[in-house]
Amino acid sequence: SGKVWAFEPDITLNEYLEASIKSNDFTNIVLDNSAISDSNKTEYFYLSENSELNYKTYNSNIHSQNIKVSCKTLDQCFIEKKWEKIDFLKIDAEGEEINILKNASKFLSEQNPLIMLECSHLDFDKLIQILEDYNYDFYRLIPSLELLVPLEDKSVIPLNLFCCKREKAQ
Repeated sequence: SGKVWAFEPDITLNEYLEASIKSNDFTNIVLDNSAISDSNKTEYFYLSENSELNYKTYNSNIHSQNIKVSCKTLDQCFIEKKWEKIDFLKIDAEGEEINILKNASKFLSEQNPLIMLECSHLDFDKLIQILEDYNYDFYRLIPSLELLVPLEDKSVIPLNLFCCKREKAQ
């Protein structure tokens, strides 16, 4: 009964997602080929054969082409798409995570999703500060127990960080 909003600016990955949605007969997934960022704009996105290396900054050693991408903020999507209750937000944006969150004040203030972030490309201290300003607490996953536990030592950066407000954790 839920709905999934997926944002993927890479045309090839977008086509794979569309094919998967169609072949699995999913009717609750909305696929958007724009990127989520810190402002509403159009910018270049540099592509690599390895999609994990797609990025906004050009590197001649890994990028073979570029595309123009329409960017939106979480706040813009929140308002335009009339999101009412977002339960889970996964952000894996190859280093754009902080930019995505820093201009999401309406979304972060009014919603209380469990947020999952990949931390390998981030300024972790800055990320923590942004989310603490919105009263988010931090958790790490213990895979063998399938359990989220409080992240007590913020100097140890987990691969994936989970965040939510106290009411959601309870």
